[in-house]
Amino acid sequence: MVRVWGSSHGARPGRTREAPAPSPARSGPPALPKGVIMARNDLGSLLDGLLDQGGESDGPSGGALLGALLMALGDGSGGRDGNALSVLLDMLTEAGLAEEKESWIGAGENRPVTGAQILQALPEDTLKQVAEQTGVTPDRAATEISQVLPLTVDRLTPDGRIPSGSLEDAIRRQSA
Repeated sequence: MVRVWGSSHGARPGRTREAPAPSPARSGPPALPKGVIMARNDLGSLLDGLLDQGGESDGPSGGALLGALLMALGDGSGGRDGNALSVLLDMLTEAGLAEEKESWIGAGENRPVTGAQILQALPEDTLKQVAEQTGVTPDRAATEISQVLPLTVDRLTPDGRIPSGSLEDAIRRQSA
């Protein structure tokens, strides 16, 4: 029940009345607790800055999708060592993408991955969660993530090491 102040519909000034319940029919992704939404948006914004993304698009940015994925892998807390990047990279290694992952961390050209490879590497429920939160299909989420992941890891590992500690702090250091 929501109480609002007002004098409309017969309520006396200074008193409260019940507001009508919101309509159960709604479109778009399911609502998340406020802290999770803010953290995901902050991480996605930081990733967009790292990748020089932004501006207008017809859907969520690659940074926003990758940010949602990292938050999902870290259960909103950032994962091991304060970030979920290690968790994600371990999943890629387990899925047979170790050479691709190492090319992003090391010097030289970044080897690409496909959306299909990302679909195989990630738990289905995690990718569905990311898709629902961002309003895209799991296939589109995987494709977008595959396009931004190599450059993201490359930029976060200029010294050839996966950053420890807060992922947000690592992104801020590289964006500065």
